[in-house]
Amino acid sequence: MNQTLIFYGNCQMGEVAKSLKGIDVLADVTIAYYASFDRPLEDTAEEATIEEISSCTLWIGHPDEPLRPFPSRLLPSNCVRVIMPPVDSNLHWPFHILNPFDVRNRQYPWGRFPFGDRVVAACIERGLTPTETVAYYLTQWEAYKPNLDRLYQMEAARIVTRDVACDVKLAPLILNTIRSSRLLNSPQHPTTILYRELLGRALHLIKSIAPELRRIDLTSLMDSMNGLDPWPRSQLPIHPRVAQHFSIEWWHADMIYRFIDGEYTHDSYIEALATWSYDVKNGSSVR
Repeated sequence: MNQTLIFYGNCQMGEVAKSLKGIDVLADVTIAYYASFDRPLEDTAEEATIEEISSCTLWIGHPDEPLRPFPSRLLPSNCVRVIMPPVDSNLHWPFHILNPFDVRNRQYPWGRFPFGDRVVAACIERGLTPTETVAYYLTQWEAYKPNLDRLYQMEAARIVTRDVACDVKLAPLILNTIRSSRLLNSPQHPTTILYRELLGRALHLIKSIAPELRRIDLTSLMDSMNGLDPWPRSQLPIHPRVAQHFSIEWWHADMIYRFIDGEYTHDSYIEALATWSYDVKNGSSVR
């Protein structure tokens, strides 16, 4: 009997679905994805059809997003539903905001610098030049620093509270290893380490509808798979003072971050972000 597996949620669930479609042992399982966000027009990936939803055997998804909830009313009554939390954290990026000074186009459907920085944005809003913005950012930490201990307490509480409503628990993993292992490239994009964990949890759940998986070592299976670093160019720089405060073991001051189509140090990224934001705000030509 053919089984149907549907993933729902942000891009993390979309990538898990994509990875699983390439596994031979799941060739007889229909795997579909339903996004919890509105995709740009350039995103032509197929989405779960009404027929697939109405025949779903196993549903694995994030908690409903109000702006685009999953049409649960279409699921069959015998469908098994498993809620898995999305993985994200602002702990290493306390100034993260959606960039108010960005543009989307065919080349950059999500924007050239979609991850904003509230300190940089405030400087640009006040009329500072990119040079002045960078100088302030790199020399005036005491003027804009947040309470990082309080931030940790709030982030930990948020992550733990979100786990309560989920069947799969990820808070202990994140909070116990985020300083010693590089789990996230940016607030919402897992590294290979954390992505493998998400994929492994999904494979364990899928054993219920694909008994063949029970005879396979899942670690060896993932070792044989390609594409387990879905976001290699989403590496958002970490402020040196933040890294020092949290004693991030894998961080070092000379790190190079790959972000979209550039490679940056922390300082050069702030300069590029400030310049781009300034040009967008002032109507200058941006590429």
